[in-house]
Amino acid sequence: MSSNPAESPRRLGQLDLTAARAAMAARLAHAGFSPRVVAAMRAVPRHAFLSDGFWRLAYAETDLWLGDAWLAAPSTIARLLDALDVKPTDRVREVGALTGYTTALLGRLCREVAGEPPFDAILVHTALASLPSDLLAERAPRGGRLVAAIGPASGPQRLIRAELGEHGTEQLRDLGPIWQPSHT
Repeated sequence: MSSNPAESPRRLGQLDLTAARAAMAARLAHAGFSPRVVAAMRAVPRHAFLSDGFWRLAYAETDLWLGDAWLAAPSTIARLLDALDVKPTDRVREVGALTGYTTALLGRLCREVAGEPPFDAILVHTALASLPSDLLAERAPRGGRLVAAIGPASGPQRLIRAELGEHGTEQLRDLGPIWQPSHT
């Protein structure tokens, strides 16, 4: 079996990866995630970002540890993307991307996944002790958003959305508990 996902068969043994991806998207839609995020996750083959040995788990609702890399469960990724509220005109920065899957999703949701500030939205894939001033400074002056898990790597974390308001005022929203690994 080829390790190149573009050349891989649609079926892996008895597992139909297309059907598994559709079932994952249906679960996410049923859970109430935004239609744009669900459509992106339906379109991007998650298994293409994994080695063959992980394909059977690609669409399962589980975190995948891939040696030095980590891929969050589908609902965690959908939650992060919904919290970021990516618009088709946005320039987005992704911090801590490991497999490229979320980058591919962002590529479907925004104008550009970019490298130079300012950014309309910044997504951080690692637990942070606090909101980093250097990343906050990279946001666009009006409506720039940053989404990150804040808290200790081994303890309770909160999903925080920091947005610059109309007059440059910082608006913080606590979106509830989450867990992200620390990449220290």
